Amino acid sequence: MPAESIRILLADDKIELRQNIKRLLSFEESIEVVGEASNGQEAIDVAKI
Repeated sequence: MPAESIRILLADDKIELRQNIKRLLSFEESIEVVGEASNGQEAIDVAKI
């Protein structure tokens, strides 16, 4: 992973959509998916870790 990567937390209630977006982003070296959440509250909780 490059030193200056973009870190992303994916949040959507549809797991298939999250998986597809994560797969697409995996082709970009400068982007790192650091977490996933199924709703807003879960995204906040994951972001705090």
